[in-house]
Amino acid sequence: MLDLLLLWLLVGFLAQLIDGALGMAYGVSSTTALVSIGVYPALASASVHTAEIFTTMFSGASHFRLGNVRKDMILHLVVPGIIGGATGAFVAVSLSSKVLQLIVGAVLLFMGLLILFKFAFKRRLHFRKERPSSKMLLPLGYVAAFLDALGGGGWAPSPQQL
Repeated sequence: MLDLLLLWLLVGFLAQLIDGALGMAYGVSSTTALVSIGVYPALASASVHTAEIFTTMFSGASHFRLGNVRKDMILHLVVPGIIGGATGAFVAVSLSSKVLQLIVGAVLLFMGLLILFKFAFKRRLHFRKERPSSKMLLPLGYVAAFLDALGGGGWAPSPQQL
């Protein structure tokens, strides 16, 4: 049991190193590693989301203290984010594994293609430099939290779960 706990801590530590270096992928890397060592995906997702509560809380507090937070955007992201996360979790437990796997796979495929497209045409595309409006943040907060909760924060139903 102690070996498993130490392995769990090592996975979290390495995932945080990746997240700190890249600014992303804590959930994906830690959940993937936990599932790879035999942790049930729902338990891995719950563990990762619990850890992310504390890591993002301290990260957010640091950014807030350093003045890197636009205070006028907080409620426009938090409220729809909470609603989107709850809705996504409800939909995830309500759908069959096969349907959920198709939806999450389609979303991930779309995101991957979008990233490749933006990378391939980065010099030809000109994006607006201004900050998003508060009205744009409402759907952004909802959709981002919904998709995170729907996909389990880094995992989707595997063929073994079908």
